[in-house]
Amino acid sequence: MLYAASLISNVVAPPLVYVLGLRFSLFLGAFFYAIYMSAFFHLTSWYLYSGAIADGLVSGLMWTAVGQYMTLNSNERTVGRNSSLMYMIIMSGTLWGGVFLVVMFGSKSDRDISLSTQYILYSVFTAVSLLGGLIFLMLPNPPEDRNEKKKLDDDQPRNHWGEVLEELYKSARLVITFDFLLIAIPSAFTGIELSFWVGVYPTSLSFTKSFSMNTNVMIALNCISVGLGELLGGLIFGVFGKKQTSVGRYPFMWLGTALSIVAYIAIWLNIPGPASFEETYEISVIHPNIALALICGFLLGFFDCCINSMIYPYISVQFEGQTKQAFALSKFFHSALSAVCLFYGSVFSIQVQLSILLVGTIISSISYTYGERRYHAKQRRFILESESSGRPLAQTISSISSESFHKL
Repeated sequence: MLYAASLISNVVAPPLVYVLGLRFSLFLGAFFYAIYMSAFFHLTSWYLYSGAIADGLVSGLMWTAVGQYMTLNSNERTVGRNSSLMYMIIMSGTLWGGVFLVVMFGSKSDRDISLSTQYILYSVFTAVSLLGGLIFLMLPNPPEDRNEKKKLDDDQPRNHWGEVLEELYKSARLVITFDFLLIAIPSAFTGIELSFWVGVYPTSLSFTKSFSMNTNVMIALNCISVGLGELLGGLIFGVFGKKQTSVGRYPFMWLGTALSIVAYIAIWLNIPGPASFEETYEISVIHPNIALALICGFLLGFFDCCINSMIYPYISVQFEGQTKQAFALSKFFHSALSAVCLFYGSVFSIQVQLSILLVGTIISSISYTYGERRYHAKQRRFILESESSGRPLAQTISSISSESFHKL
């Protein structure tokens, strides 16, 4: 239900972010996530489902605002570094969350998690969400966002419905372009890979009873491994942010793709097929190995950081002036495929799901590579036209996005 609500949210996110502003949109995302977490204090169906729907409805606002805020605080040379560091900080919660779970679970058996332990877990999650929301409210407004807000305040009278319809129209025009289709494919795939490493893979570890370890601790250690992969990925792509501008981002995309394929093969060898939907003592090709399972979690985290760190600067650079719409649509496809993956995740064997991931990874990298090379080809053509026509080079470069994506 959360992802279904998120689909709706991402459709209307651009005009709502435009009206509410970046900081308040970010705050709403954190606040309603805290509302959702609080539903686990006293589980009732209506509160849990209502919280999930409410969280989904504002998640599109938050992620659209995240991308827009990062874009407004970056330029073409720094956007790769900033997006990598931003995503690393976001996903570092996986690392600290894993450490927290290890401390909380300790030596408790799989079915020995007390009610008091659950209260502590969700109290911390709720408090962290609320604290994050307050920090969002204290963020400085980027210059362009301040100018946009001032324009909204100065333009009297304001036609709110006109603004909403205009933003929706921009989204509708963008989504049918070939250039956006090229980034929509990897954006959609991030929904599948996220659902796999967040839901399917930890569940498979828990259901594989041949591991010689308490599976609660196993899941917590996997969170730490994934978080370390995210952290290392963010540091690497942040340090080499300028290289992304000079040599292109698609080589880094293929690096992540290669490592993810290694992870898929290792998981296929290590985890039995039925473990994705039921407890099993079966053995796959090899006897389940704890170290190998944690290495696979690390590689999944590294690839998740890689693909997301490449998508953010791609959208920021190639859809300049349309970033709110592009980020919202990107998250729309992400949410759609996440929902699909959550549906078949409890039905298909892990080998079938790994096959889907393998094909999706390769197709996404091909689409990303073609889209980036296509964009750089347009840049070179514009520069050549500028040199032949005597048009100032700076003026040509600054207008590449607005002209090329609508006319070519």
